[in-house]
Amino acid sequence: MIVNYDRVMRDLKNLPFLQEFKYRKSSPRRFYIKDKERILYVEFACNNYGGMLFLEPSYGVRYNILHKWFEKFCKRSLKDQRDSYSYGFTGKMIDNNQESFFYFDCDGKNYDDLFFRLVQEMQMNIHYLFAHYGNLQLCFQTVIEPYLRDEKQMPISGIDWAFDDLALCKLVSPEKFPTFKSMVMKHLEWLRSRDEPNVMLYGKEIENIVHYLETTDITKIR
Repeated sequence: MIVNYDRVMRDLKNLPFLQEFKYRKSSPRRFYIKDKERILYVEFACNNYGGMLFLEPSYGVRYNILHKWFEKFCKRSLKDQRDSYSYGFTGKMIDNNQESFFYFDCDGKNYDDLFFRLVQEMQMNIHYLFAHYGNLQLCFQTVIEPYLRDEKQMPISGIDWAFDDLALCKLVSPEKFPTFKSMVMKHLEWLRSRDEPNVMLYGKEIENIVHYLETTDITKIR
């Protein structure tokens, strides 16, 4: 029995809990459910080394409305932007007991046992994906409310998360937007003081971008 990436994907495609998902063969390779507003997916990083197949599933959701307004400001290519997620996680990030990384012997040793563990974790994490990120209200409860309650720290790198989160807050809870905006801007200023490269890339544009978000009906941008 030879185990490779195609073999694992073929076995996954036959499972009932993935029957509503489509499969994308091109990079990033993923199982996904898509509608006009969003795409929810599980995708796989993989590598072969020393007779082993390394596989790492990750889970994500992309809401077009959180990104479309920002496309004209973003420094990344349009393709890169549209392949990115709004929110994502690995199994280890939500449950430290999960493996997250799976190492399959290419000769098939213990394949069934390891495949079973992979399937178990995928089922749990896909359920978590829908339960916590299945709509914008759930995203707000999962991502923004912990910041507002001072239960979670904002990221210490990057900047796209700030624009995504500000857009989410404006759409779901506009009355909380001024408070959240103040928190985000203060944090970005702190990142700027540390010469965080992504924040430095946008520089003084940040204020203009946030002003555009505040004064624009982003639901009408197509």
